[in-house]
Amino acid sequence: MALRRQFRWVVPARWRRARRISGLRCNGASGGVHRQNGTGVLSRERRLPRRFQPRPNRGCHPGAAFYIPRHSGGLWFERWPRPPVKMTMNLTLFRRWLPLAATLAAGPLPAQPEVPAPAPKIQFAELQHDFGRMMAGAVVKHDYVFTNTGGAILTINNVHASCGCTATADWTREVPPGGTGRIPIQFNSANFLGTVFKTVTVSCNDPAQPTTVLQLKATIWKPVEVQPMFAVINVPPDAEGPVATTVRVANQLDEPLTVFPPESNLPHFRAWFATNTPGREFNLTIETVPPLPPGNTQGQITFRTSSTNTPVINLPVIAVVQPALSVSPAQLMLPAQLPTPPPPYVITVRNQTARPLAVSDVVSSSPVVSVALREVEPGRQFQLEATFPPNFELPPGERIQITARTSLPSQPTITIPVSQFPRPRPPGL
Repeated sequence: MALRRQFRWVVPARWRRARRISGLRCNGASGGVHRQNGTGVLSRERRLPRRFQPRPNRGCHPGAAFYIPRHSGGLWFERWPRPPVKMTMNLTLFRRWLPLAATLAAGPLPAQPEVPAPAPKIQFAELQHDFGRMMAGAVVKHDYVFTNTGGAILTINNVHASCGCTATADWTREVPPGGTGRIPIQFNSANFLGTVFKTVTVSCNDPAQPTTVLQLKATIWKPVEVQPMFAVINVPPDAEGPVATTVRVANQLDEPLTVFPPESNLPHFRAWFATNTPGREFNLTIETVPPLPPGNTQGQITFRTSSTNTPVINLPVIAVVQPALSVSPAQLMLPAQLPTPPPPYVITVRNQTARPLAVSDVVSSSPVVSVALREVEPGRQFQLEATFPPNFELPPGERIQITARTSLPSQPTITIPVSQFPRPRPPGL
């Protein structure tokens, strides 16, 4: 058969059988096919179509040969040199299994974070409100508006004001997501003067902000200011005459002010005015009228003014008569069972007068209780140390007392009662 008729297109089939042709060789670089003669000289070449030209991992590659012996009549083909089939397979497997290998090398996948459940969230339009300047006695109101910016129903559990001057009305109890509510408050400025701050505490079911503190501010003035608003007179224990204090009365109006003589509701106090600036400022003097009863004496001073806004002013006053002696504790209370050994119990006596004090004749009404006297500061402070025997127990309902004599004519004797907690009854009785 002529050579032209023997020559056909060679379709390489990735290392499978070649067609039965005479000795051909594929040039992997150019994609051509060469006929090989007996002497090994390439005598003829024809290029393969584009679809059969060598490509990666397909068809011929540089160095691949289709060699058929001269007298074989076109039998099987051989590869020369040997193609890197193993390398090609390894690269294929590498591309396929690389993502899985990288995942296994990185370890187990992290757990997906849990999606939090919807929760309410409170947000106030303002946390502090300023009422500005107002006259004392005015009652003002304000609404604190809030919004539920969360994803669940917002519940207002409680609203608590810091004092009785601030009242809270019926507030919004529940607010759906995206809704708004209000907390109305009312402030009474009757008993205040100057700058005042008050708070309102709001409790809700917002997990991130369960408590919110709201603030209100006000500057309060009075047409007639009285400073201080509560007069206190401290009377020493050895005071022999009256003790006085002074209260300032100032006019905050444009027109002049006239004050009228004050009056007291108790005979233990008397008061009068002194003018500092005519029509503008006055001093109110309040003094005690001896003798005062022991302890505290509380009364009220009342006076009238020419102001139509404040025609009458009532001023509370208290006289605190200090005792001549301070005894601490005033009563000795023993535990149900004394420790072993019982420690001494100390009673302190302090002299609050200007005269030196002498303490003597310290005794106990119980013969088993001993009392020792120690002078800590001469004429000023003393200590009485009472010692009880082991397992000391007072009969139920019975008391003993410790007494001492002093050099003060107003308090010649000191008496300290002693009692004991009852012991618990044994079980089953």
